[in-house]
Formats: sequence, structure tokens, C-alpha cells
Amino acid sequence: MFVLNIVSVARCTILFFLAFTCFLQVKAQKIQIINTDELRFDAASQSKYCKGNIKVLHEGVFIQCDSAVINDKYNTVDGIGKVYIYQPDTFDMRGNRVFYDGKTKIARVSGDVVLTDQKMTLTTPFIDYDTKNKSGSYSAGGLIVNENDRLTSNKGYYNSRTNVASFKENVVLVNPEYTMTGDTLQYNTSYRTAYFFGPTVIQSEQNRIECVWGYYNTASNLASFSRRATIFGESSDITADSFFYNRNSGDGEAFGNIVMNDTAEEITVYGQNGLYMEKKRETIITGFPMSERMLDNDTMLLLADTFYYYSDTSIKKLLAYRNAQILSPRIAGKCDTLIYFMKDSVMLMLEKPILWNENNQITGDSISVYMKDEKLDYMFVRNNGFVASWLEEDRFNQMAGNQIYNYFVDGKLRKVNLFGQGQSIYYVREDESDTAAYTGVNRIASGAITIFMDSSGIHNIRFYPQPEPEGVLYPPKEIPESEKVLDGFHWQIQLKPKDEDFYKRKSQ
Repeated sequence: MFVLNIVSVARCTILFFLAFTCFLQVKAQKIQIINTDELRFDAASQSKYCKGNIKVLHEGVFIQCDSAVINDKYNTVDGIGKVYIYQPDTFDMRGNRVFYDGKTKIARVSGDVVLTDQKMTLTTPFIDYDTKNKSGSYSAGGLIVNENDRLTSNKGYYNSRTNVASFKENVVLVNPEYTMTGDTLQYNTSYRTAYFFGPTVIQSEQNRIECVWGYYNTASNLASFSRRATIFGESSDITADSFFYNRNSGDGEAFGNIVMNDTAEEITVYGQNGLYMEKKRETIITGFPMSERMLDNDTMLLLADTFYYYSDTSIKKLLAYRNAQILSPRIAGKCDTLIYFMKDSVMLMLEKPILWNENNQITGDSISVYMKDEKLDYMFVRNNGFVASWLEEDRFNQMAGNQIYNYFVDGKLRKVNLFGQGQSIYYVREDESDTAAYTGVNRIASGAITIFMDSSGIHNIRFYPQPEPEGVLYPPKEIPESEKVLDGFHWQIQLKPKDEDFYKRKSQ
């Protein structure tokens, strides 16, 4: 038992001796003077005054300067003149003055500081640099140059081990292709990626991007934006909750609460998913899309499954594809595909188009709607054209032809020209007043027909050439059921778009 205790004590003594030796070695890691032209020692302050070609070493870090005071008690170096601090294959730094603390291993360098590592070069008036962790911070302004990127800020922090720099206040990143400004930014010099955490603007010749959160890789020109971002192009801008953007191709994907504006044309498109193709000048929006456009102080609304928007200097068009619907105070309509040519103020409705204006329903194989001074001017119906005007109960004025031109005054249908197998059924009143009784129903056909209308219905009709015979006039109550409608008549008022359909879409 006694022998074991002696062995244990011996082991403890050896371990204590080794630990104390290591402590003495750590404590003994004083700043070493490698070279100096002149040296004077002050015993009272335990300071060494060095002058000329000074070079000292501390734990792998070299410090050179013209003159210095080295304090043995506090293990510090206070040097001035052509300061050069470096660690081979790690970093080197130049300045006019340095104060180095051997305990904290922090060097405070001032005066035209230039810090260089394998990835970047930093210039600043003043820096605190941790030589152990290879990190530095400045608060008097700085510039980092990394290949083609130049980044300035009021405050900054750089870590050579992680190659990550953080910047605050008046942050500006300049690249040959764009300039990025913001308040808070983090930059990885290895991957040349900027991460921004606050309002940021990226300006280039092609566009301007405003965002608050995300990253931008300056080498690949790939970017991701979140927490709401906007891309401003030449003639339009698009905003979304998040973006993926490729500056090289000019393509971007947008997600969530998309708002696309063309301020020149006063049109706005909403949706949930978008594809932005800057070089092609195209934007595709899906996910319950809807558009609004101001016309004559009124709003024209448009719905569809997919919106395709194209814009350049010569043409601007919006294509609404699949289940297109249109609603405004003057007209409502629907079709499968609608193309809106903005500069010409023309809407082309394709595939089973239907338009409603007041009590009039207009159908055909295709319908072209022309506007003038932001007001409804005329419509052209191509092939199988049909205009039905509801009067009362089951009574309809009807006009059919291969081609129909509808002319409007103050947004109201006032004249109809029918060409090619023109046919009409119209009710005749006792006089031109709105309350006058109907005295007859006229059914007539001709190669071309011109019909003039007012608030009470048809008040004049002309035929070219005059038909032979001139038609059949029936008393209203005696017209046969087979003669009440023209071939192709289908009253489809139940399909007319409603306000609530658009408001519901906008809230989605």
C-alpha cells in the first residue's frame, strides 16, 4: 500500500513538473528582436528602444519598422515608420504605425494601412488585426479589392481564415458590370459572393435591382433575393417575394405576390409565379394572374391562366392565354386567347370570343377591338359574326354576317355594318321614344346592311343592295317561333364575367 502511494506521488510530481514547464515555456514566449541598428535598454520601465532596420518575431508573426519601443514587462511593440507586419503564406500588412500586444496578439496599425492575403487587398486608415485568428476590423472607412470587385464601407471586419468580410454603413461594391450599394453586407472572397442584410440597390446599364435580403455571386453572376425585391427594366418593373436571377442570361424566376408594372402604358399584372427574360424582353406570369389598365379614367381588368408580356421600342403586347376574361365599365368578354397590342390600343380575341356592351352581345370566330384616346372606338368581327341586343323578356334585335364592324360613341354601340350574307331581325317601335310599344318584327337579308342604333334600339336600317323582296314584317305576337331568331343565335349572358370574379382573383 505504501509503495503504491509513493508511485502515485511520483506520478503527480512528474505531471506537475511537466505542466509547470509548459507554463514557463508559454510565458517565456516573449517578443524576439531579430535585428536593429541601435538598441538602448531602460531597466526601470523594462523597455528596449530600437532604431533602424528593426525586425522582431512573435509566434510566427514578423514586425518590421524604422523605430520601436519594446516593453518586456507587458510584451508589447510600439513602432513607427515603414511598418511591415507579415506571416509567411498567410498575410502581410503595411502602415505608418503599429502597436502590438503579445498577450492578445492584436496589432493596431494606422496610417495608410494596406492588408493583403491570398484572396484580397484591404486599404484603410486604421485597423485592429488579430494575428492569431487572422481577423481584422476597421471603423474609419476601408476598401477591399478582390479581382474585379472593389468594396468600400465605413466599418468592416475581415477574417482571413474564413475569407469572409462583413461591412456596415455606406457599403458600395463596384464591379465592371454593376454597382451594389447598401447598409449591411457580407462578402466571401473565396467564392466572390456578397450576402446582403438590409436595403440594397444593384445598378447596371441593363436594369436596377432593389432588394433587402439575399446573395449575389460576382463571379457567376447568379443571385437570389428574398423578403421582397424589385427588378427595374427599361420600360417596366417586376416585384416579387423572392427571385432567382442570372445576369449573364438576363433570366430570372419570381415567386410570390408578383406585381409587374409598365408605367408608360399604365398597366399592372399580378400573379404568383413568373419567368423574367430580360434579353428577350419577355415576362411570363402564372399562378392566378390578373392585369389592370387605366382607360379613360376607368380600370380595365383581365384574367387568364397565363400572361405573356413582350416589350421593346417598337411593340408592346400582353397575351392572355387560356380562359381569358375581360371586364371594364364599358365592355366585358371572354375567349380562350386574347392579345393586347398596347401602342396601337388593339385587342385581338381568338377562339370562341364573346363581348358584352350594355345590352349587346357580340360573337364571331375572332374579334378585334380598337380604342382611340383611351375610349372604345370600333370592333371588327371576322367570320360568323353575330350581334344580339336584348330588348325585353325574350325579344332580341339580331344582326349576322361574315364580317361585322361595330362603331361606338362614348362607349356605346351606335352603328353596325354587316358584310357578306347579312341578316337581321329587329323590332319596330311606334316612335323613337324608349317607352313606345313595339308594332312589328322585321326579318330581312341582304349582301350588306348598315344599322343605326340609339338608347331605344335600332332607329334606322339600310340595305345594299335593296333586297327583293324587302323582307317580312310580323306583328310582335304573331311571329312564328322559328322566325324569332337567326341561325347561330345563343344568348350567353350567364357567362359574362362578374366583378366578384376579379376581386377574388386579386385577393389570391
